[in-house]
Amino acid sequence: MVLIVHRVYPCTLKLILLIALCTLSDCYDPLDSNGNITITFDIYQRTDNGYLARVTLQNYYQYRHVDKPGWSLGWTWANKEVIWSMSGGLATDRGNCSSYSGSDMPHSCKKDPIIVGLSSDVSQNRSEQCCQGGTLSAWAIDPLNSFSSFELEVRNLGDNPLGQAPNNLTLMAPGPGYTCSPLLDTDPTVSSDFGGLRQVPVLRTWKSTCAYSSFLANTSPMCCVSLSSFYNPTVTNCRNCSCGCREADISTVSCIRPSDPLSGPDEDDTVECSNHMCPIRVHWHFKNNYMDQWRVKLTISNYNFKRNYSNWNVLVQHPGFTQKARTYSFNSSKLQTVGLQDGVHLFWGIDFYNKELLHSDKDRVGSVTTEILMEKDPNSFTLSNGWVFPRRIYFNGENCEMPLPDTFPMLPNGSSTLRSTYCAFNLLFILLFPALEKKSHKRHKNLRETVMAALGDQSAAHAKEDETVVAEPKPEDRPISNIVIVIAMQTEALPVVNRFQLTEDPHSPFPQGVPWVRYHGTYKNLNINLIWPGKDPALGVDSVGTISSALVTYAAIQALQPDLIINAGTAGGFKAKGASVGDIFVASDCAFHDRRIPIPVFDLYGVGLRKALETPNLIKELNLKVAKLSTGDSLDMTQQDESSIIANDAGVKDMEGAAVAYVADLLKVPAIFIKAVTDIVDGDKPTAEEFLQNLAAVTAALDLAVEQVINFINGKYTSEL
Repeated sequence: MVLIVHRVYPCTLKLILLIALCTLSDCYDPLDSNGNITITFDIYQRTDNGYLARVTLQNYYQYRHVDKPGWSLGWTWANKEVIWSMSGGLATDRGNCSSYSGSDMPHSCKKDPIIVGLSSDVSQNRSEQCCQGGTLSAWAIDPLNSFSSFELEVRNLGDNPLGQAPNNLTLMAPGPGYTCSPLLDTDPTVSSDFGGLRQVPVLRTWKSTCAYSSFLANTSPMCCVSLSSFYNPTVTNCRNCSCGCREADISTVSCIRPSDPLSGPDEDDTVECSNHMCPIRVHWHFKNNYMDQWRVKLTISNYNFKRNYSNWNVLVQHPGFTQKARTYSFNSSKLQTVGLQDGVHLFWGIDFYNKELLHSDKDRVGSVTTEILMEKDPNSFTLSNGWVFPRRIYFNGENCEMPLPDTFPMLPNGSSTLRSTYCAFNLLFILLFPALEKKSHKRHKNLRETVMAALGDQSAAHAKEDETVVAEPKPEDRPISNIVIVIAMQTEALPVVNRFQLTEDPHSPFPQGVPWVRYHGTYKNLNINLIWPGKDPALGVDSVGTISSALVTYAAIQALQPDLIINAGTAGGFKAKGASVGDIFVASDCAFHDRRIPIPVFDLYGVGLRKALETPNLIKELNLKVAKLSTGDSLDMTQQDESSIIANDAGVKDMEGAAVAYVADLLKVPAIFIKAVTDIVDGDKPTAEEFLQNLAAVTAALDLAVEQVINFINGKYTSEL
């Protein structure tokens, strides 16, 4: 028996060591080598009975955030300390304070208090940099909201005037998974005073770093990856039992699985029953292969029946991301990594559009999707051996289960992309060469006839008159078939893009280097082009205002030759003219209110009054309001602007309409203007605040209005509008 014990002991020791090493490696993420949540305990003032301290939680994880219900921070006092008061946070248990009497009682007498952050709607006991409901944004996505703090007064210190560091620091964010180091003395935190002229250190600083381990947090994975491609009809689904195995009864619709680390404690997830049983599935579809670029469609699906994911993010590791990549319906950022040859891209939702990944119901799966256009590196790009598929994908910081490489969609047997490309080109050339030759011959013939006519040879001119020429009918002589929709903001444009299932043109008709984006598609009898001015290359915000709108309108008319221009967007409304938030207006006239040129005739040029296409039948059929539109390059309204707007007799104001009207009138293309009211300019609320508050709901109303307008236009002449 003794011999057996001696043999088992070394094996047990090795096993313990192996588990420890696995846990340490699990805490280290090569895609985010410096990620952690740092807890800083700053004592900044002594009191007669103790000290005042500020505790700060700083999230340095690039793509792992703390979502609702938020973090909870706990520790064990070294002696008999009590929390006398607190702001910005709340101890969840007051504990036994029976040794104190009177009306002034401690906030918490617990030996091991648990602190949670206050929500933003709390008006009392607030502190600076507090009150986000315990949420911490990911560092790479929103650094300004990646930290939170609370302040407390500590008493009953004993003999040490600055106390001892608390022990056994614990962090739930909101579930388990974080392991925190002891709070250790470090250099005091320094702040600036007198406009940065003086450095002021606190009295004492303790710090701890908390590292996340998926091994500790999860009983099973929470997401999986599926793959597909345009060249193979087979879809590689998530592996069976990726996140657990479904019940034996395959007719069961909903299944119970253990909660994921972002759910509250003891909360099981109700998910749609599937072979993979994952709450989240990320699908990567290789959609198109161009000469210098390739396109991917990325879809994230939520199989939870009860839970939405706010502020979600997806991280993708792929060698293709070492080149430039353009994302259309998500925000994105390229992350810097250490020791990796592959590129890493982070994706997250757009405010007021798809920032929240909705839950599933019996009729549909909640999902968000985008397309990604990547440039090719000719030295590495290949369709062979599954190169086009990602190496690793994370959802909300959790590593998703990948399919096995031998199940990736592969090229058909015996195919060669290079040979097929050349064969296709040769076949296309053979088919088109006669037509090209004929067209070239005709072009030379027309040129020769023009020159001869100029030299006085009338026979060629008479011969040309004898040819039968069928002229293209003018737009007013045929039903509207080609529409350009100009929309200034991505938040306004994307719902329309999705509603009409438009796709982005990878071969833009616009000059190289401009950020302008064209989405196009067909709907009923209409060819629809939606033009968005894109993001400013330097600042990354929507290119709003009159300059961008005028430029894209001119370029779109020149390139696409539309029958009709529709300028759709949000606007401010005037309650004095009967406007309310959510109202949809059709503009009868457009004018500027901030081009003030107090010189006769030039003043009229500055106002730039243009009439929109008259649409009495459209207005009557859809029961739309009518108002004059006033345009300026500022969101707010100065006193001079207000005077000009009143002079323009405007009921709504925007930042692009009159510029679009000017170009459309210049090039003789009819234009209509659909405006949805987000804010009341002559109301009580600040314009910017009311605009952001109502943008999501009003954008949905605008999207519906555009659909109704398009349906009414279909099959009609401009004179019938």
